[in-house]
Amino acid sequence: MEISQVVKRERNEQQLTQDQLAEKLFVSKKTISNWETGRTTPDIESLIRLAHLFELSLDSLLLEGSNVVEDIKKREKLAELTQIYWLGPVITEILLLILLYLPSGNAENEWMLGIIVLAATTNLLSIIYFKSKIYHLKGTEEKLYKELKYMRITGIVFLVVILLFLFIIYTIYS
Repeated sequence: MEISQVVKRERNEQQLTQDQLAEKLFVSKKTISNWETGRTTPDIESLIRLAHLFELSLDSLLLEGSNVVEDIKKREKLAELTQIYWLGPVITEILLLILLYLPSGNAENEWMLGIIVLAATTNLLSIIYFKSKIYHLKGTEEKLYKELKYMRITGIVFLVVILLFLFIIYTIYS
């Protein structure tokens, strides 16, 4: 039996409304509704409260609602990815700070161009990689494919604008 069915069955057995159960568990009525329909699953704190309230063992709740364990693992992975998500932009910032302090001259222009391209590429790749992982864990890959389509178009336009800008700057200073 899924956790959604357990929550609904136990709530009905104790003759509680969704509002009353929500108050006892310190969550919203919508959260209870989402649990009962299977759209979301309770977090570990809510599972503990449910087990105490319904006088069930936590093991039985976890075993009956095996998707709960998977959901908890997904949430942990999402938290890890969210922490790593900023790595690309931080690297970009460092590279751009290096650019600020490099002496400008003809020999360094090629290095600066390379660093700018590297910074932009690092940023773009990290954003695409982590967005795809996050969408995969959320189970919304269709949204990702639509977003990637628009990102490709935007990326191509952005790349053309940057290349034109760099070409103009390069011709002015050479």
